[in-house]
Amino acid sequence: MDAGSSFKSFNVTWDQVRVIIVGKDFREISLLQAAFPGARILLCVFHGVKYLHGDTAKKENSIQDRDKVEDAIHMMLNATTEAKYETARRYLYYVVDGKEITLEEDIPESAHPFLKYFHDNWHACRDMWSGFGRVDVPHLGDTTNNRLEAAWGGEGHLKEVLKLKR
Repeated sequence: MDAGSSFKSFNVTWDQVRVIIVGKDFREISLLQAAFPGARILLCVFHGVKYLHGDTAKKENSIQDRDKVEDAIHMMLNATTEAKYETARRYLYYVVDGKEITLEEDIPESAHPFLKYFHDNWHACRDMWSGFGRVDVPHLGDTTNNRLEAAWGGEGHLKEVLKLKR
């Protein structure tokens, strides 16, 4: 018996599940979508930010101004409309590629490895992790599946507390 079937056998109201928060494992996501067709699958904000911040640090991505890239990521994460998301995405391309792209222009394909990675792996599923993709979802403010991190006040706070203890 797989995990979805097991959950269903012990929870008679399984068909009322409306939101599932997961990490970024697309095999897991497709299985959950099939098992819970009435549920909206969201990516865990904690893990999404962690992955994206880690990718900005990789040498092969040669990010010059990581702080500005991380600002752009947070702008997309907190965007309450798709227009705000697109503005932040254009800012990301400007920071990394140095190209100004107006809202009227299509974003051209970039040769930069980080922007290619972002477009293929994150922009493609933006409705699962960005703020505008969560506006109509009853997540009750819970955006993570990392309970320890959530209990300590959000992304980064626990790490800051642990740094102080060293």
